[in-house]
Amino acid sequence: MELNVLLFISQLSPDGSLELQRSSPTLVHHNSHEVFLLPTAKYISHTETVKVIKLLVHGCQRNQSRMTDNDRCPSVVQYFGNIKGGMKPAMKITIMGIVDDKPKSFAITLLCNPSGLDQDVALLLRVNFQDKSVVRNSKFAGIWGKEEGKIPYFPFTAGDNFKMEILCEHQQMRVTLDGRQLCDFTHRVPQLRAVTGLNVSGDIKLTKVA
Repeated sequence: MELNVLLFISQLSPDGSLELQRSSPTLVHHNSHEVFLLPTAKYISHTETVKVIKLLVHGCQRNQSRMTDNDRCPSVVQYFGNIKGGMKPAMKITIMGIVDDKPKSFAITLLCNPSGLDQDVALLLRVNFQDKSVVRNSKFAGIWGKEEGKIPYFPFTAGDNFKMEILCEHQQMRVTLDGRQLCDFTHRVPQLRAVTGLNVSGDIKLTKVA
């Protein structure tokens, strides 16, 4: 099976935030759990200021009887980074970007054990443009929990800039967009420090992740 993957290069800015620089499409063959880069893969040399964040492979599997993880999470990964030491109260994640001109969806995912094959999800926040929804959920031991979807308004518009902030509080994640509160998500993960990965995917162009 052939899969399209992206190799992402990010530059560490002086204030410690990661600003997306560019991505390089790469074609791979996938066999069991092994990934082989084809000779046409483009490698970019390291410098002191450039850091390779992650190489992620996303296949697309459909099942008529249930929604798969790929149905929930857009397959085009824009960013993947590690959260050093895990999440903790008062920590804030800032995501800035531009919505595509013809968007379907995008998702922001906080992961536990991001290097594992079956990743627990502390928070999946999926923005759907067709039904104008912002759905939140979590997954543990391979089982998705109950979805939450209540929002006071749908703030995203095709082609517009946005600034999303996810503030970790003692009992919940508080999500604001352009300074206005959008939604909350009560913690379902037993230990916040287990949340060590951030994944952004879908129909947006990132300008900053911090």
